[in-house]
Amino acid sequence: MKSLLIAAALLGATDVASAFCTAPPPRECDAYFRAHVVVLGTVVADETKYSPSGFAEELTYRILVEKTLRGQAHRIVHISTGNDSGGLRLMRGERRVLFGERRDGKIYIGCDEWDLSLPTNADAIVSSIERLKKLPPSTPASIEIEFIPAEDEPIPPDAVRVYGESTTYGGTWVSSDRFKAVVPPGTYSVSIDPAFAKQTIYSLGWANPQRLELAPGQCAQLQFQVGLE
Repeated sequence: MKSLLIAAALLGATDVASAFCTAPPPRECDAYFRAHVVVLGTVVADETKYSPSGFAEELTYRILVEKTLRGQAHRIVHISTGNDSGGLRLMRGERRVLFGERRDGKIYIGCDEWDLSLPTNADAIVSSIERLKKLPPSTPASIEIEFIPAEDEPIPPDAVRVYGESTTYGGTWVSSDRFKAVVPPGTYSVSIDPAFAKQTIYSLGWANPQRLELAPGQCAQLQFQVGLE
């Protein structure tokens, strides 16, 4: 299945840790709103945390912050990532936009934002985020669902229901396997018959279809597998 990083960065260790990258790959119009901290900065140092068995289980990068785009960050921040297939490996000297999650007193990043954080994309992503921050409160949001179809099992046009606080919203099939609903900012739930399709493990935890809290301009992204047992 796409967007899964198979190869883990093991640094020569024999222990194998596994993790998944989010699918579909998040765009800045979703990743920005879901992150606790978003910074533009340069990697100036790194260190490795080893387990008692000698496995390099976590990497921590020292980031010189050029600009804080979301949340609070000092001039120097320490950002960690797992040493597994879900980690995001950085190199010293790289200038990146990093989307961090605060957890257990640390800031973590993962491979979910690989494309968004590429050094070549840094300035374009910053410009896009700055535009998101300036959107008026009335700007619509969207719910975007990618279906992975089963062979010879078409997706019925009424497979998706989007519920707001007092209204049911329709949407548009932008292709045979992609659904999009444009909605006002607010809280929504997405209903899909679980006998027909289930949310894939690649998007579990990234977005809860039972409660999507959408800001102006946000694009919530989900992935469902048709016929998944």
